Amino acid sequence: MNKIAIWTPINSKSGFGHFYRMLGLYETLKEQNYPIYYFTNKKYLLLEDIDILSFNSNNIDEIITFLIGKNIKILIIDNYEISTETVIKLDKIFKVIYFDAKFNNL
Repeated sequence: MNKIAIWTPINSKSGFGHFYRMLGLYETLKEQNYPIYYFTNKKYLLLEDIDILSFNSNNIDEIITFLIGKNIKILIIDNYEISTETVIKLDKIFKVIYFDAKFNNL
């Protein structure tokens, strides 16, 4: 089964709505025994029973290296700030699923 990562950067524009929306997805997939990671950019974010990885960088090349190191094949993103170029770059390496209501750059 392919490893999945959910990436939800937290910032002043996104708030915690995105985080909790993806947390629900994470919990559902985890209950169904999918190999899944949840990561964000804030080290201070700790919740019981959830192993949230933190990656304190917005550099997409560093994020790609991090994900490849975890052997991720499917990447689920919930982020207002992602650009079309970034999605295209990620989609060359991972199967990308992008959540957001705005679709500003896509």
